[in-house]
Amino acid sequence: MAGISLVGDKIYGPDDLLYLEFIEHGWTADVAAKLLLPRQALHCKAIDLRPAGLDFAFEAPMPGDLRAFCRDHGLLA
Repeated sequence: MAGISLVGDKIYGPDDLLYLEFIEHGWTADVAAKLLLPRQALHCKAIDLRPAGLDFAFEAPMPGDLRAFCRDHGLLA
């Protein structure tokens, strides 16, 4: 979805050229300064594959660094 950045995503960062900069120069102080996290901020709390015919259901707590980021940015109640 265009125009909606994902925190820490090297492709969908705030600058369209950021990914190319990362590919050419790697993780630099400039790249780090433009992104709020050094990784993607995607997390799946739970997934149930049983409706798809697979006998798997998983749950995972939010990682500490992501929880701290959300807390520090007012994203957690």
